[in-house]
Amino acid sequence: TWLKEHMTSVKVIDCSWHLPMSKRVARDEYPASHLPGAIFFDLDLCCDNEAKYGEQMLPSSSQFEKYMSELGIQNSDHLVLYDNNDNMGLFSAPRSWYIFRVFGHEKVSVLNGGFPAWKASGGDMTSEVPSVSASTYKAKYNAALVRSYEDVLKNIDTKEFVYLDVRPKPRYIGQAPEPIPGVKPGHIP
Repeated sequence: TWLKEHMTSVKVIDCSWHLPMSKRVARDEYPASHLPGAIFFDLDLCCDNEAKYGEQMLPSSSQFEKYMSELGIQNSDHLVLYDNNDNMGLFSAPRSWYIFRVFGHEKVSVLNGGFPAWKASGGDMTSEVPSVSASTYKAKYNAALVRSYEDVLKNIDTKEFVYLDVRPKPRYIGQAPEPIPGVKPGHIP
C-alpha cells in the first residue's frame, strides 16, 4: 500500500536473480513484466568478475559507481528493491539491499513480499522498460559491513563473530545437492 502511494517519489528496482537449477533468467523475464517504472539491477553485472574466491563477489567502489551511474541512480534517491521469487517473494532483493548499504546508500528499502505480494494486492505491472539518464553516483564504502576471506580464516581461531549459513537445511546438512557448480555439499564445522 505504501509503495502504491509513493511510486512517484521513489526509484523502484527489480533485483531478481535465480539459481542456475531453476532454469530461469531474471534479466530475460524483466522486460515481460515488472512494476511500473522499475529498472533492472543485474547481480551478475554488479560484481567483481575477476574475484579469485567465487562468483558475484562485491564489486569495487569504482565498479559500483560506474554501474549505478549507468542505471541513472543518484545518491539522494530512495530505492525500493524487489524480486520475483515465486516461493517467498524475497530471495535476491535482500542481497541487493546489502550491496547498496555496503556502498553507503542509506535510503534503500525492500518491498515486503516482493513481486508476488505486489501482484496479489492488485498492483499494476508493465512490460514498458523505462529509459534512464546517466547520473554521477559516488560510493561511500563501509568496510565494517564486509569480512574478507582472511578475516574468516582468522575467525576459526578467534571466534570474534558468528557465521550464518542461509541455505535451506537440506543443503546445509549435505542431503541436497548444491545448485552452484564447485560448491561442496554440507557445511564447514
